[in-house]
Amino acid sequence: MRKSKKRLTKKQIKELAEALKYSRVLYARREGDHPAVKSALEFFQSELVKEYMVRRYKSKYRNAVRIFILDLFFEYQIDPERYLAYSRSRDDYKKTGRFGKLHLSCEVTKKVIDYLIRYEYIEHHKGVYDKITKEGKRSRIRATEKLIRVLSEEYKVEIGQYCWERDANSNTVKLRDANKEKINYEDTKDTLQLKGNLKVINRALERNAVFLYIKDTEYRDLFKRMQKHSNNAATDFTRKYVRRIYNNSSWKQGGRFYEGWWQNIPKEYRQYIRINDKDVVECDYSGLHINMLYAMEGLPMPNGDVYRDIPGYPNSDNFRTFVKQLLLILVNADNRIKAREAIQDTVYHKKRLKLPKEIIPSTEGKHIFSLIDAFSEKHKHISKYFCTGAGIDLQNKDAQIAEQVMLHFAKWNYAILVMHDSFIIHHGLEQELKDCMNEAFRDMFNTDIKVDLKYNSITERQKIGPENTGPCKMRLTEIFEDRKTHSIYYKLLEQFKKYNKGNILM
Repeated sequence: MRKSKKRLTKKQIKELAEALKYSRVLYARREGDHPAVKSALEFFQSELVKEYMVRRYKSKYRNAVRIFILDLFFEYQIDPERYLAYSRSRDDYKKTGRFGKLHLSCEVTKKVIDYLIRYEYIEHHKGVYDKITKEGKRSRIRATEKLIRVLSEEYKVEIGQYCWERDANSNTVKLRDANKEKINYEDTKDTLQLKGNLKVINRALERNAVFLYIKDTEYRDLFKRMQKHSNNAATDFTRKYVRRIYNNSSWKQGGRFYEGWWQNIPKEYRQYIRINDKDVVECDYSGLHINMLYAMEGLPMPNGDVYRDIPGYPNSDNFRTFVKQLLLILVNADNRIKAREAIQDTVYHKKRLKLPKEIIPSTEGKHIFSLIDAFSEKHKHISKYFCTGAGIDLQNKDAQIAEQVMLHFAKWNYAILVMHDSFIIHHGLEQELKDCMNEAFRDMFNTDIKVDLKYNSITERQKIGPENTGPCKMRLTEIFEDRKTHSIYYKLLEQFKKYNKGNILM
């Protein structure tokens, strides 16, 4: 017989509502091959089958138990306060729905949840839907101490025992149509080569510990910040495999590398990444796409700053930042109207760019068009590429360059983290990375390009003297503190080393 729930006070209800906001969506790609994990999952799966006398769709029930148990346990180890969100709406379990793509069904999910509640393995809070505002909140769950006790004490399960992707080699190269819908394709010699190269890159990433060295308190701040952008992958440091996505039904458009967790965090956090417990540096191409456009025309880059000295406009740093973003928009937009709309969206909706005071806001965007004309005149030799959608073709070229750079290091099993036009790597490989990046660009365009160091390693900067830096707002000398303040980082690192013995480059 179920225990009756105590009525909550208004204060408790308010506190609970606030606590439930701290959540992420269920992640279903965890798989366990370790004997301890297999034994634990078999126990829960058998218990559920016996409870409900399951005969039909037995494999679906076992799959759902695996998904929930492994993700609940993982999240508890990282942050026991955070909830997992899942849906009880049938619409979300259709083939095109978020949970339907995970091979889950609404009926099976509800029964698994009922089982976990009945045996007191989870704390559960049903979602709500407001018919007036038509806004809803998904149901929330998190592991109880009983669930953790069964997994940790009875079956000796640890998060390092199970892998974090079903298959590092499956679906690594995706082809999408103009509506970003997936296209099924038959493998050719070229696609098999792409997949083979990705396998080399991903295996190198797999063999290296890549985590974020920040205090435990900062993990929550980072997650809450990223939660505003509905980005649940930002603090899941197990998502290391990269995949390539081609666009517009063409193998000549797009092809960039995506899905690495480091691509999702705010850029100021990247300096705190550690590879095999060592500091990193980040090197990037200086003006990659504008260099490409001039190289494609067989012309050298103009002297001076390509984003300054536009007739009739100032040379301030703020204006330069705006113009630099303008170039990216011009090469990606199909026409002038879409370019203006993209700028307005970036300024007013996404708030990623500040409109310079020299540009008067207007719905017609006439001042934007004037700047576009002035910038096009300054770069008249490449202006034919502006407002033509050429950006997707440039992405294909920079993806080929990125592949060459990553393969260079992956063949030696070095982890290299791609950011499209920049790369993060162990600080001892800085010069080799710079040389490799320039060589890859030269191989494609027969000319050199400037490669910048975005930031030096924390250790090197510490030699200069302590400073307040980055989102953590602490002195560099305070970063190297005891393990209590960085327990999440060290827990992940130690688990990784323990279960990758003989396969990790430390």
